[in-house]
Amino acid sequence: MTKPLVSLIIPAFNAAKYLRSCITSLTAQTYDNIEIIIVDDGSSDNTLALSYEMASIDHRIHVIHQENAGVSIARNIGIDHASGKYLQFVDADDELIGDALELEIQALQKKPADVLHFDFQPFNSYGPLPRTKEVLASFPIDDFSGSERAMEHVHRGAIGNYVWAFLLKTSILKEKGLRFRPNLIFGEDALFVNELLASIDSVAYLNRQIYRYREEDGVSSMRKLQFSLDDEYVVQQLDVLYESLPKIPTYSIYRTKLLIDAYCVLPDKKTDPNTKKTARRLSKQLRQATKYNLFQQLPQKYALKLFLIDIGLYDLGIFFSRSTRLMKCCNKDEFNNK
Repeated sequence: MTKPLVSLIIPAFNAAKYLRSCITSLTAQTYDNIEIIIVDDGSSDNTLALSYEMASIDHRIHVIHQENAGVSIARNIGIDHASGKYLQFVDADDELIGDALELEIQALQKKPADVLHFDFQPFNSYGPLPRTKEVLASFPIDDFSGSERAMEHVHRGAIGNYVWAFLLKTSILKEKGLRFRPNLIFGEDALFVNELLASIDSVAYLNRQIYRYREEDGVSSMRKLQFSLDDEYVVQQLDVLYESLPKIPTYSIYRTKLLIDAYCVLPDKKTDPNTKKTARRLSKQLRQATKYNLFQQLPQKYALKLFLIDIGLYDLGIFFSRSTRLMKCCNKDEFNNK
């Protein structure tokens, strides 16, 4: 049986620190019929030079350079240049385990589907990061489902908003014109995943942690505000999408979780006028959710956040939580200095 070509798209911006590890994990795959498309997004470090260096060693690596335009446009360019039957996105600081692609193709051969969803392992420079039993157990128990069932999995959190957790048919993206929104800096994954699943007929599932996801560092206050604004925009676009589909009851829960995330990612000190305005707007929308008694249907941590936001005590709770942690650190330092 002929091995189908798999296109691996890596958007890279100032990614020199981890890029070699990422690409090495791809070139060393036991499944070798691949093309690796690195899209350098106007990096100011040596990402581009490193990409060309690796491409000179392995003919399967192709390098595209563009002026800095963001990860969405970089991914779109990768889609346009992909020639494989299947396509997968890989972030430039992440990795695949050695037989990841082989396992993915085998899964699709057993259960032919438009899309394959698989699990991942978070890690950092110290090694793998633990995941709770609840998180591990939340992975879909299906090995195959239709589109609506897959979207319900997204709504319940069994499928995360990660575009790199899918292997998909390239033809679906090209024939249906599915692309990332260039105006989004954050939240593009959530919108793309929902639009993708709404455009297909079938999903297969591989309950194996074959993708290694590197945890990110914290973000600044300005970036937090942009996170929130983009999350809010994503909800608006998802509302339009779901209005065009047969009603899926679990969407209201998913929508509420996204709005809670948008509120909670705002800077703690909401003194900036734009931050204040955004917080008021999100609070108003979330108060609507409380009218429909969604507390019992939300995961416990989201239900608690919604309750605190609704009664206006969320920010106060964050303040006391951080003050308590600070006092513990100070007391510890005082004890150590005795």
